[in-house]
Amino acid sequence: MVDKLKKIYHFFMDKPQNMLLDMAATHKIKAHLSDVKADASENKKIKAAFIVQLPEVWAQQSSTYERLAADDRFEVSLICVPQYDIGDKKYKNFEQIKDFFKNKYPDGHFVYAVDENGNEIDLRKKRYDYLFYERPYDVYLPKKMRSTYMTRYTKVCYIPYTTPDYKSGTGIKAPDKQFYRNVYIGFHNSDSRIKVLYESMLPSFHKYHHFINLGYPILNECTEVTPVPHDSCVVMWTPRWSYEANAGGSHFLEYKDAMISLGKEIDNVNILARPHPFTYTYMVSKGYMTEKEVEDFKNKAAENGVVFDTNKSVIDSFRGVDILVSDLSSIMWQFFFQGKPVIYCPCDIPLSDELNELTEAMYIAENVEDIKKYVNEIASGNDYKQEQRKKIIDTYLSKYSNPIEEFVNYLIKDYKGEL
Repeated sequence: MVDKLKKIYHFFMDKPQNMLLDMAATHKIKAHLSDVKADASENKKIKAAFIVQLPEVWAQQSSTYERLAADDRFEVSLICVPQYDIGDKKYKNFEQIKDFFKNKYPDGHFVYAVDENGNEIDLRKKRYDYLFYERPYDVYLPKKMRSTYMTRYTKVCYIPYTTPDYKSGTGIKAPDKQFYRNVYIGFHNSDSRIKVLYESMLPSFHKYHHFINLGYPILNECTEVTPVPHDSCVVMWTPRWSYEANAGGSHFLEYKDAMISLGKEIDNVNILARPHPFTYTYMVSKGYMTEKEVEDFKNKAAENGVVFDTNKSVIDSFRGVDILVSDLSSIMWQFFFQGKPVIYCPCDIPLSDELNELTEAMYIAENVEDIKKYVNEIASGNDYKQEQRKKIIDTYLSKYSNPIEEFVNYLIKDYKGEL
């Protein structure tokens, strides 16, 4: 009975509302395209900008930004945005974010989303041709910077900060639909995700939303990561934060004590822990752990020689890691594409077609004993899935040899109206 009522509600309420929002977003895109149609001059530089708010996910955007910034045909800016806490509705860590990007790109052109008086700037006045969003979540951005607002004044672009890990539904269940309806160019890394997005929109809207799969630059970069020499076998552990099924699930509580003891149980093995940043807050807020239990856990881990990873870029940490033990996460993809072994702790969510292919070449750990067994075997030199990984990586590289150049060529063709 409950399922039947949900279907009725979806048909009479959600579906019509979803269609109206799609129509509004598409109307804005059409209006903007009409505005700029006569403005595409071959002598004018293409103005592009990247919204940056979380240094931890910048690696997915960085190579595209750097390629455009080095191209004389483009004028590129970095729009620094303070982190926004949706709990207390306050901006935070603005100076740290500005310092991170200024140190990384001393010659870069910067725009600050909030001035010294706390006033939000209006990006429409910048007249960007293309605006790249860091994440598909408008709620974390100032109102006049959100995709819903900016799609009227620029071509909204998106390179996913996550990989296609789970199987997506259609219609209003399409992933982050409220954001994607505003996207003009989505450089996706998943044919199945693209199919779902197009199926969620009316066919007449498709020509205003360019969802394309030209590869995923960070995976190419991961294949070229140079390892840092080290003596012991380093195991990185990356548990998720939430036990909610639609967030991927977690094995933190079940495996935490065993994982921090693993280095003492297996000779020549060291543990590098990188729990999701939300882990401890979530565990305490849900009553799974107290503040004292969190501190006790951290202290016990340190006593056992466990190091907690603090690098902004996980790829920097990968250089000194041999094995990854992980819940469902985009981190698995990046580690996998270095050709290194992944021990995957499975969840109940149906996986995407793309990830299902990868997990065939991973070690699946249903419990702590499986983790110990696989770490022991791999550390001893028995990595029997190595050739499977290599085959998947080689197939990917033969199809997507240079995604960044494909991105640039696509932008130029779009700007010139050649698509």
